[in-house]
Order: sequence, then structure tokens, then C-alpha cells
Amino acid sequence: MLKHLRKYSHYFFRHRRAIAVGFACVVMTNIFGAVKPMILKFAIDDLERAINWEKILLLAFAIVALALFQGIFRFLLRWKMAGTSRKAEYQLRNDFVAHLQKLSPSYYDRNTTGDIMARATSDINAFRMAYGPGIVHFADTIIVSVFALIMMFSLNLKLTLAAFAIFPMVSLIVYIIGKKTYTLHTRVQESYSEMNAFAQENISGVRVVKSFALENQHISSFMKLSGDYLSRNMDLVKMQALFIPILYFLLGVGVMIVLLMGGIGIIKGEMSLGDFAAFVAYLMMLAWPMIALGWVVNIFQRAEASTARIDKIMTAEPEIEDSPLASPLIPDGHRIEFRRLNFAYGERGEVLRYIDLTVEPGSSLGIVGSLGSGKSTLVKLIARLYQPPPNTLFIGGMTVEEIELESLRENIAFVPQDVFLFSDTLGDNIVFDEGSESGRLTEVSRTAELLCDVEDFPQGFNTVVGERGITLSGGQKQRVTLARALLKDAPILIIDDALTAVDASTEANILSNLREAFKGRTALVVSHRISAVSGLDSIIVMNEGRIVERGTHRELLAMEGMYYRMYRRQLLEEELEMI
Repeated sequence: MLKHLRKYSHYFFRHRRAIAVGFACVVMTNIFGAVKPMILKFAIDDLERAINWEKILLLAFAIVALALFQGIFRFLLRWKMAGTSRKAEYQLRNDFVAHLQKLSPSYYDRNTTGDIMARATSDINAFRMAYGPGIVHFADTIIVSVFALIMMFSLNLKLTLAAFAIFPMVSLIVYIIGKKTYTLHTRVQESYSEMNAFAQENISGVRVVKSFALENQHISSFMKLSGDYLSRNMDLVKMQALFIPILYFLLGVGVMIVLLMGGIGIIKGEMSLGDFAAFVAYLMMLAWPMIALGWVVNIFQRAEASTARIDKIMTAEPEIEDSPLASPLIPDGHRIEFRRLNFAYGERGEVLRYIDLTVEPGSSLGIVGSLGSGKSTLVKLIARLYQPPPNTLFIGGMTVEEIELESLRENIAFVPQDVFLFSDTLGDNIVFDEGSESGRLTEVSRTAELLCDVEDFPQGFNTVVGERGITLSGGQKQRVTLARALLKDAPILIIDDALTAVDASTEANILSNLREAFKGRTALVVSHRISAVSGLDSIIVMNEGRIVERGTHRELLAMEGMYYRMYRRQLLEEELEMI
């Protein structure tokens, strides 16, 4: 029962001192509360005899003082316990995001951003509610019940047993409705994830939706998901709405039994009016625990369902991680070797076949080929964004499995094909790595042919580029990512077809600038344009996952093979554009 909540309870119980203070406050609060009915008993019993103003005032002052101290300790209780639950939430959320950073790119190929965001927000909040208000009210319920029962037994044993004849029925209802709440809340959170994922994708792709005039269609789709979320929430609300009236009814039955038996006891002289009034007061004290019990069960069942969803991510193992014997990459050892490498994405067919390739330190390699030939996959394996087969990829004489991931990626500057900019300033998007030398910002921007654009912006490098760099053109975004990689100044530079949105003239200038940047680096340039690789030390041509040609620009042209045909076709396209 509640196995997932128990699994993550260490986030809460690591704050033992604050919890101990909180529980002490719970006890003190209820001690002061439990004394008040006894004062009421004495007052009523004295009214049947002689009583003076001094005693009335004394008893009234005692009740006020008890209420004051009860309020002070309840404040301290909420402060300590609510604060502890917030700290537990803070630590779990940090660990959750840290774990997300460890998961391999393939994990995000299979799971939507919206679903992950729902678990990071709504589900973690449900966890906090269990270890905040849930724990507080559960402890309060137990202690109030214990104190009230002790006092009720001391006043009248027979009446207490009669009043609690309803408790087996309460326990059964709590069990049935709690179990149903867990199932319904799981369905609600699944629906919330679907709706969140749809909304996130539509906000990110709003320009595509508008360009196809599909707003009404997508609004209808969202309304359907939102309606499903509403329907599932209403099922949950109905269950909760049923719980409280049933508990009130059972409480009313208990009060009726007490009034009947207590009245008979007073008539027969078996108990005083003061005892009866105190007994009813204690019974009323139990009204809140009975109501709170339903609310607490609901909170814990919701939290259990949400924590189970969190656990699915927290227990997901990274497909790519350091081996126990991994060590840092050897300095200046950046020779890259592929040895008979075959690679496939999961159950799909092989994307790369029998790759034998060596890239010497300090040299530059161009990679060209047809669409879907495996060019991008090849360079992603170098950074171990995907896991190559064992003993097929070596860097500096070490297999990539023997190299610590952090060390490997620190030595690689990667310019991806799919550009991503953060909703931040232009300068901060370039100086992305805190360890980068921000003083070289102008230098790398000039190399990437970005400096002229920056100078045209009113705020220069302080210009906010908007979400995903929406205020920049495609070519500008590609040049920002290129400048980011150049600033890293890593010994291995990989450019994955990252100049597709740049015009031919700008591309020529960038390539000319990069010749200087390539010095002392091992550079790999993926491109579908021959002009981007013609000046590199060597070039390979890929087709259907294989290397079909290799050599320098001149050597490949002389072969009059695939490279030659690509070159002739691109020359013809350029001539047609000039007409």
C-alpha cells in the first residue's frame, strides 16, 4: 500500500529535526484542545450548584488562554510541516530534472515533452500535498482521536462503545473510495499529460498551424482532449462529493445514539449534565478527524498515483552511461577511427553498414551523400549521442565506451543540423557554456559572419532572440549555433549540415574563415553542398549507409562517380539561379 510514496519518503524524512518539532506542536495543539471540554464540564456542573462571577471569569479566561496557545502551536505546526514539504518538493524536482539530463536522446524520441512537463509540475505537486497537508492532517486526526477517545472512555465507557459502533462502516467506505480514487486520479493525470503535450506542440508549432489555416481544426482537437480531461475530473469529483456526505451521515447516526443513551443516563442519574456536555464536545472533536480522514485518503491516493508516474521516469535507465572503468580522454589524442561499424536505431534496419574510416588529428574531413545516407548518424556516434556497437569506434586509441562521457563531450564542439536557441539574449546564446571565454564573443561572431548582423541590432549582443530564436532568420540562427561551437574551442569540431539556410556568398565567406578555425582541430563537416567540403583535407561520399567513395576533391572528380555527378548537378543549379 502506498509503495511509491514510501519509496520517495526519504525526501521528507531527511528533515527529521523540523518534523520532530512539527509533531511536538501537533501534540501540544491537541492537548490544549482536549482540556477545553473538561473546563466546560466543570462550569456546567458548578452551574447546578453555586457559582460566583470570579469563577465564571476564571473559567472563561482559561478557555481563551487555551485557544490562544492552541493557535500558536498550530501556526508553528503548519510552518514547520508545510516548510518541510516544500523542501522535499524542491529536492525531488531538482533530482527529477537532473535525471532527465542523464537520459539518452533516444528517450526523448519515445516520450513527449508535454507528458514529461506534466510529471515535473502537477505530479510533483501532488507528492508535496501528501507530505505537507496530508501528513499534518493525518497526524492531527490520529492524535485528536486518541485524546478524545481517552477522555470519552474516562467519562463513560458504555456511551463511548455505543458511539463508535459506526466505525467498521467508516473503515469500509474509506477503503472502497480510496481504491477508486487512485484509479480515477491516474486516469485524470494521463488525460492531463495528453492535453499538456498537445498544447505544448501547438504553441511551439503555432506558425505552421496558422500557415495551413488549421486553427479551427486544432481548437476542436484541443476541446476534445480538454473535454475528456473535464469528464475524468468530474468522475473524480463525484467520488469525492459522495465521501463527505456519507461521513456526515454516519457522524449524525453516532450523535443520535449518544443523545438517546446519554439522555437516558442523565434521567437515571448515571451521569451528570456536565459529563454529558463534555462527552458531546469530545464527540464533536471527532467530527473533524472523520471528515479529514476522507480528505487525507484522497490526497494520499492522488499522490500515490502521481508518484507512480514520477517513478517511471526516475527509474528509467540511461541507455548511454559511463562504464565502471571509464577514464578521461587522453590530451592530444583525437584520432578518430571507425572499424567495421554497423548501426541501427532500435528495431529498424541498419542505417550504417561496414564503416571503416580514420580521421587523423588536426585534419579535416568532409562528408557528403544522398538524403538519408547516414551522414548525420555517423557524426552523432562520435559524440555518443547514440550508442555505437562495442569496439567499433575509437578516439585517441580508446573505444568510446572507455572514455568518460563528460570528458568526451567536453572535447567536442557540435553544430547540430536542427538548430535550437534559448529565449535569451543573442550573446548568452553564444556564450552558452559557462566555461567559455566571453571575451572571444566578437571574434567567433566575425568567423561565423554574424558580426555585421549583430551590429545592425539596436541592442547588439543584448538583443533578446525570443523563443527558439524566432526573431532571427534561419541563416542567422545557424550562424549563432556555429559561433557557439567555435567559442567552445574544443579539439574536435563537428558541423552537421549547419549552413543550409545560408546563401552561397555568406557560405563562401564562412568557409574561408573556418580554414583558420580548423587549424589544430580535428574537423568533420557534413554537407549536401560540394562547395562546403571542396577545400577540406579529405572527403567521403555516403550512399545507403555505406562509404562508396573517398579522396580529395580533385581525386573524387577524377573518378567521375557519385561525387562527380553531385558536383555537376550543383553547378548546373547555380547557373540556372543566375539566369
